[in-house]
Amino acid sequence: MNIEVVGKEIARLRKEKGLTQAALAANLCTQPAISQIEKGEVLPSLDTLELIASRLGESTHYFLNLLKYDNPDYIELTINSIERAISQQAHETVYEIAKTELTMNTSTSTWYMLWVEWHYVFSSYRLNKLSAQETTHKLLPLLQKVKSNHVYDEGLDVKILNSLAIVCSNDNNVEKSLDYFDEALGLIHPREIIPPTRNLSIYQIRVLFNKVKTLFYVEQPEYELILREIEKGIRLCKEHENMSLLGQFFYYKGLCLEKLERSCEEISRSYKQALYFFELLEKEVYINIIKERKAAYVT
Repeated sequence: MNIEVVGKEIARLRKEKGLTQAALAANLCTQPAISQIEKGEVLPSLDTLELIASRLGESTHYFLNLLKYDNPDYIELTINSIERAISQQAHETVYEIAKTELTMNTSTSTWYMLWVEWHYVFSSYRLNKLSAQETTHKLLPLLQKVKSNHVYDEGLDVKILNSLAIVCSNDNNVEKSLDYFDEALGLIHPREIIPPTRNLSIYQIRVLFNKVKTLFYVEQPEYELILREIEKGIRLCKEHENMSLLGQFFYYKGLCLEKLERSCEEISRSYKQALYFFELLEKEVYINIIKERKAAYVT
């Protein structure tokens, strides 16, 4: 069993480095937990595996490779690893993992391989390995494959449409971008039971925020319209008890209110709410932007 292979490799590397199980477990987990992992009795969580890999001088993906070939645990851990890298904007990591997966053709799951290909293409774009036109030409056939194979698990079609919209927006093709955003939003409904970490209803918030950004930077922005979309985003964040993008929504609300020449009190309230969530979530880049650019409203 592949879990046993991972355990044996952890044990081998630990001994090679002259570490006891207790030393490897220090401030990480318990010695009995390391013992269970090494015996192949349990598979460590992604967080634990990352820390173990770091202490043993290996990458997380090194251990993930040992779990390959249609092992559900391997697929789940790889998905989590890619999504963790995305949340940290580590596009190079996403690119390398996806490239390896496609080269090795590790799974017979059509959905998984299409999901990996989507990340490979979009991370290539993020790293400037592909132009906007090249990315679009790769994502559109990919979207068609998703539809023709009816693999809509976890809203893969919605996510590819969101990527297409972002690419078009960055390429100043605003009309096409908004079409893709609206098509994506129109497809979001409770089609399936999804793990909380990849809930499509939550992803809807991200699509909506991307739409707000696109609408804000068009040649002639309609700020009242943007405010309505922002309020919709804030409402969704509250409904789903998800605050990952609340700060950004309040920040853009402040920008719109400024453009509409609303009262200083109203503008200040929005920026202060944005700053509150940025500080709570330790988003240093956004904290600095508000404190530097909007100091008059938050001090």
